Amino acid sequence: MHTSDILSYFKKYGWVIALIAICVLGSWMRLTRYADTLVIKSDQARDVLIVSRAMQAGFDSLPLLGPQVGGTDLRLGPIFYYFQYVSGKLFGGRTESFSYPDLLFGILTLPLLFLLLRRFFTRPLSLWLAALGSVSFLLITFSRFGWNPNSLPFFTTLFAWSFLKALDHTDVRKRLCFITLSAISTGIIAQLHLAAILGLGIGLGLFIILFRPLRYKEVLLFIAIVLALHTPMMLSEYRTGGENSQAFIQAATKKGSEDTGHAWYEKTFRAYQQNAGATWLILTGQQNTDTILTKGRLIKCDKGCKAALPYSLLAMALLGSILVAGYLSWKSAESPERKQALSFIMLWMIGFLLLTIPLAYQLETRFFLSIIPPLFILIGLTVQRISNRLAGKTAKALLMFGGIAILLLQFHTSTAYIRELTRSQTSAQESSRDLRFGTAPKVTLGQLRSIAQESSRHFAPNEPVIVTGESLYAKAMYYVLSSEFDHPGCYLKGDNDIPSSFNRLIIEYAPDDKTPVTFGTLSAAFTPAIPSKTAAPLPKGCLTY
Repeated sequence: MHTSDILSYFKKYGWVIALIAICVLGSWMRLTRYADTLVIKSDQARDVLIVSRAMQAGFDSLPLLGPQVGGTDLRLGPIFYYFQYVSGKLFGGRTESFSYPDLLFGILTLPLLFLLLRRFFTRPLSLWLAALGSVSFLLITFSRFGWNPNSLPFFTTLFAWSFLKALDHTDVRKRLCFITLSAISTGIIAQLHLAAILGLGIGLGLFIILFRPLRYKEVLLFIAIVLALHTPMMLSEYRTGGENSQAFIQAATKKGSEDTGHAWYEKTFRAYQQNAGATWLILTGQQNTDTILTKGRLIKCDKGCKAALPYSLLAMALLGSILVAGYLSWKSAESPERKQALSFIMLWMIGFLLLTIPLAYQLETRFFLSIIPPLFILIGLTVQRISNRLAGKTAKALLMFGGIAILLLQFHTSTAYIRELTRSQTSAQESSRDLRFGTAPKVTLGQLRSIAQESSRHFAPNEPVIVTGESLYAKAMYYVLSSEFDHPGCYLKGDNDIPSSFNRLIIEYAPDDKTPVTFGTLSAAFTPAIPSKTAAPLPKGCLTY
C-alpha cells in the first residue's frame, strides 16, 4: 500500500478511528478499578437493599414507586429499580452489579452524544465535544456509582437525538418510530429526576406550542407512551388514594416556601451563578468558583468568595457568552431545519434556567446532569462562531491549542479523582474537594469489604452483627456484611447502648494523618458478643432496610 493510499484511508476513516479512541478512553476512565472504588452511601444502600430483596422474593415484590425526591415524601417512578433488578439478575447479587446500568449508560452516552452533535456541527468539532464528554470530570464522577439521576445524560441525549430525527423525517413510519423512542426516553427521564422532566417539559411545551412541529395524533401518541410508562405509579395512586400526588403538592409548597426570605431578583442572580458554575465545571472540570451572597440589594463577598472571584466572573461571562452565541446562531440560521432544531435547544435551556430560579437555593450538581445535550450544543455553537471569526493560521492554531488544553485539564482532574478514590482505601490523607463527597473523606466499597472481611476474624459465622457509627455508611456496611459475608443483623442510627450479648461493629472516619491506616479513611472497632444463655431480640430501633 502506497503512502498516498494510507493518507487517503485515514482521510476517509480517520474520524471513525478517532471516535473509537474517544469511546475507549472514556470507557477506561469509567471502568478502571470500578468495584473497589465504587461509592455506596446511604441512598445507594437503600436502593440495593430494596432490589436485592426483590430478587429473592420475585419481580412482583418490587415497589410501585421509586426513590424519594430529596427532602420530601414524594417518590419517583420505579424504572431505576427495574434497571437494577435486571442488572442484578444478569450479573449476580454482588454489590457493584446493581450499579452497572449507570456505568453502561455513562459509556453509551459518548457515541450517542457524537451522533447528536453531528446534527449541528462538522466532524472535527463534534469529535472534540465528544472527547470533552469522554474525559469530563462531571460525567465520569456520576458514571462510577449507582444513583437515580446518574443516567440522565444518556436518556436526555437519546431524547434529543430521536426527537430531532423525528422532525427531520417525512416518512410516516420512520417518524413514528423516532417519536416513540423520544417518548420512551421522556418517560424514563421523568422517573429519574423531577427537575429534569420539569425543565424539559417547559422547553418542549413551549416548542410544540410555538412551532407546532408535531401533528395532533403524534402529540397524543407521545403522551400515551409517557403515561403508559407510568402505569406502576398510577396503580399506586389508585391503591393509596393519591398519596404520591398529595406528596407532590406538599413538596411543591415546601420548595416554594423555603425561600420566602429572598426576593425574586436574589433568586435570579443566585440561579444564574449556579448555572454559570455548572457550565464552568462542564467545560473545564474545575470547582474553583464560589457564590456571591446577597441580602436584599446588598452584595456580600467573603474571603472564600474573593479568592474565587476571578473564576466566578469568568464563569458568569462564559454562560452569558454561550447563551448569546446560541441566540446569534439561531438568528443567522439559513435552513428552516437548523433554525427549528436550534429553537428546540434554546427553549430547552431557557426552560431549565426558568425552573432554577425558584429552586435557586436548593440546586445541587446532579440537577445539571439533565442539560448535558443543550449545554454541549451551546458550547459547540460558541466555538463555531469564534472559529468562523478567526482569520489566519496562527489564530486558529491558538484555538486548537486551547481546545487541547481543556481536554488535558479535564483528564488531569478526572484521573486525580480516581487516584484519590484508590488512595482512600489505604490512607487517611486529606483529599481534594469533589462532586460526590464535597470536602468529606472519600469512602469506597473496597473499604467496606475490607472491614467486613476483618469482621469475619472477630465474629463467628452467621452470628448477627450490629453496625453503628458514621451514619452515611452504617446502612451500606450492614448490607455488605449481611449479603456478602453471611453476618445478619441490623444497623443503628446514632450512638445507642447495645446489649453485650450482640456483636458490635463501630465505623468512624479515621484520624486525618498522612500515614497508612488499616481501612484508609475509615476506622473500625470490633466488639465480640459475650455469650448468653438466652437469645435476645435485636435492640429496639435497629434497622434492616
